[in-house]
Amino acid sequence: MYCIKQAYYFIRYCFVSVFYYKFRLTHKLHILSREDTVKKIINDRCSVSRYGDGEFGIIQNNNSTFQDSNDKLAERLNQCLMSKCPDVLVCLPVSLMSDGKMNFTARRFWREYVFKNYNFLVKLPILNCYGDSLFTRFYMDRNDKQQTAKYVDFLKKIWNKRSLLIVEGDGSRLGVGNDLFNNAISIRRILCPSVNAFEQYDRIYTSVITYCKENKDTLVLCALGMTATVLAYDIALWGGQAIDIGHVDIEYCWYKMNARTKVAVPSKSVNECGLNNVPPLEDEEYKHQIILEIK
Repeated sequence: MYCIKQAYYFIRYCFVSVFYYKFRLTHKLHILSREDTVKKIINDRCSVSRYGDGEFGIIQNNNSTFQDSNDKLAERLNQCLMSKCPDVLVCLPVSLMSDGKMNFTARRFWREYVFKNYNFLVKLPILNCYGDSLFTRFYMDRNDKQQTAKYVDFLKKIWNKRSLLIVEGDGSRLGVGNDLFNNAISIRRILCPSVNAFEQYDRIYTSVITYCKENKDTLVLCALGMTATVLAYDIALWGGQAIDIGHVDIEYCWYKMNARTKVAVPSKSVNECGLNNVPPLEDEEYKHQIILEIK
């Protein structure tokens, strides 16, 4: 039975790989490497809206674990995806075009994804240039983890000597308990619902803009699922800089833990481990950073 199952998985992998390479050959998207993506963010001070399987799912009217299907959100995600705003770097997974630097588990996931969503993906606009949405996924899915420390040092230049406003889910706690943002001037936080945050979008957006008007040159880091993609875009249209930073903190935690699988991180919500309800955090510095909680 084991041999039959293994044979099935091998044949399946070969089958979906045909569609994967067909997509790469017929729909040549220009996606920057993760390093060039970070370099562009640093040099141009552009905002970043990232797309992955979750955002594509919402556009196709699917639910995710932390965001129900929402027609308005799907419309806004489409609007941002089609945008040619020079101040926004729209990012797609580089794995759609190249997966050689990913481990087998990640390669299998993305090849399956291309196969199952082929008819949707071939409709993606071929723009001059996309960034790599996986620039924040720098550790767990990579084959070579030896360069992680060097890459993290480079990544941290994005917020070096910047005042940060972190807009995150109420259990995300980006940078808490580690030194990821130790080179920032200051950190303030707006906590938002970790599930269906888009239902509070108008209040979230208004609160961020109000803060940025009073605190010039603030860099907004958004970690709020699909809502972050739209929020970063809208902040850029207003004239600010916002980066949909996604799972950067969890990846950093896994790196510091030398983890080899996606494991729970104490006191933090880790969606991929099914850990969304975390206990209150008794950390005075963290509490001081919170300027608003949106329920």
